[in-house]
Order: sequence, then C-alpha cells, then structure tokens
Amino acid sequence: MNYLIIIPARGGSKGIPKKNIVKINSLPLIQYTINAALGVVSVRPDISAIVSTDDEEIKDVALNAGIDVPFLRPFRLSDDTSTSSEYVKHAIEFYSKQGVTVKNIIILQPTSPLRVTQDVLVSIDLFENENKPSLISVYEEHTVNSKIIYMRNGNCGQPASLQHSEGLRRQDDRAFLVRNGAIYITDVNFFQSSSKIVSDEPLVYVMPKHRSINIDTLDDLMVAKKMLG
Repeated sequence: MNYLIIIPARGGSKGIPKKNIVKINSLPLIQYTINAALGVVSVRPDISAIVSTDDEEIKDVALNAGIDVPFLRPFRLSDDTSTSSEYVKHAIEFYSKQGVTVKNIIILQPTSPLRVTQDVLVSIDLFENENKPSLISVYEEHTVNSKIIYMRNGNCGQPASLQHSEGLRRQDDRAFLVRNGAIYITDVNFFQSSSKIVSDEPLVYVMPKHRSINIDTLDDLMVAKKMLG
C-alpha cells in the first residue's frame, strides 16, 4: 500500500461532546473529512482510507459515509493522554499482520472540515516530488508577529522581541507559518525509526487562513458552521 489515509476519531471529546460527529449543516463533522479522503482514493488507486476510532457510534457514521473502519482502536490508545504516534503505530501493525506493508501515512483530522480533496492531492504531489520524510499543512500568519507578542511576567509583559518598542511596521516582518492540523504526511520508515510524525524540517503545504480552522472550541464550531453554510 503506497499510502494509507487515517482519519482519527476517538469518542471521548470533552470540550465538545461527541465532537467528531456533531452536525454541521446536516452533516456529521467527520463526513467533511471522509468526503475529502474518498475523493483522493477515487483518483489514486494506490491509496486506501480508513477511520481509526474506539467508538461504535462513530464507526457506524463512518461506514454510512462510505469509508472503511477495519478495527476498533483499543481504549488505551484513545484516552486524553494518547498520542498520535500510538494510533499510527496501531494501524501500521494491523495491516502488517494482514501481510500488507504501508509505505506512507496521511493523517486527516476531522476537526479540519474546510480542507478539501485538492488540498490533499497537491500535498501528495509535493511530498513525492521533494523526497522529504514528512509534510504538514500550514497557513501564513501576517497579523501576529514577534514584535507584538508578550509573555506574562507577574503583572508585566515580557516582550518576545527586543524590537517591540521600535515602532516597526507589521509589513516589515516576515510572516509566520502556522501548522493548521489539516494534513500530515509521513514516510513510514522515518516514523518507525524516530517515532515521530513530523520531521525537524517538514515540507509545508500552504492553505488559505480562512480554510485553516481547527475545531477545538464551541466558537470554532460556530465559525465552521458559517463557513460551510
């Protein structure tokens, strides 16, 4: 298997109960990501896509949306302390026991519903052309920069930059690239040797900021509903 798309969707969300299947404009949140993944699979026969979950209800929603759920993830890999590396390792080992070798992993988190099939396909092209061990999706942040960032020090602000009081224009500062959580691609050999999904200098696929929402709070959910309305 050249690529395995994993959509991770545990059932124990606390901030937004049942977050991965909460309805956004009549569709479960996870279905936006499932649709993007199935779009990739439809044009790339060397790619398979699954949902990795510990939750029967999420499994049923995923199956109804047309994607495979080949196993239920153990609860020990689905609690608040579990890491992404653990469910990736679990999926790779599952397929290895079936005699299937997975070369590359793509992670598409359900909390990024504005990422579309084309984003994933372009990311894969970049990954294949550049021969690096990992790729992440990002957006360019032009508003926030080191000149206006402070860390709290008691009742005072400790500046992140010594130039904070020089009156420099925002336009004169370089934009930050902010990881948006929408797409991760990792070479399995790199992952197995390092236990890391993201390498020290990953490739970056730049998405528009307005499509880079990562749903973590109710405010994020409301924004996504407006964007997808």
